[in-house]
Amino acid sequence: MKKVKLLIWLFCLLTVPATVQAQGDARPAKERIEAMKIAFITDRLQLTPEEAKGFWPIYNKMETEMKELRRKYRLSEEEELPADLSEQEAEKRIGEMISFREAQVALIKKYQIEFKKVISSKKILLLYRAEEDFKRELIRKIRERRMGPPAGGPPPGR
Repeated sequence: MKKVKLLIWLFCLLTVPATVQAQGDARPAKERIEAMKIAFITDRLQLTPEEAKGFWPIYNKMETEMKELRRKYRLSEEEELPADLSEQEAEKRIGEMISFREAQVALIKKYQIEFKKVISSKKILLLYRAEEDFKRELIRKIRERRMGPPAGGPPPGR
């Protein structure tokens, strides 16, 4: 079972960047990246079928809430900072940034309680690490694709 998960994850990791670049279609790319993320997290946490059954609905709900939180913050952040920004306006924006980060922490705390109902604290810790590792790996793959293959080496994904 573990080998199958690893093979699925490797297949996704090797095929998604090439397909994304070739197709240029953002929607399927998002879906493929999500599939890669699911495989990556499942493998890292070594979720049993019972754990996965309880874990993924909670995780998906948390992700939805986190995306909504980031979307709300981005709407206020997209505004260009005027050159004549007053100290009062700057203080207001700093307060909004702090509120956003506090809301993120509150959301993480809320879902940690939910996760503990279906997985161990060790796996929760592994989840946070796996999310960061996945982001780094994805960024590395994107940079590799944009910058081309390393000198003297084969093209990435082959």
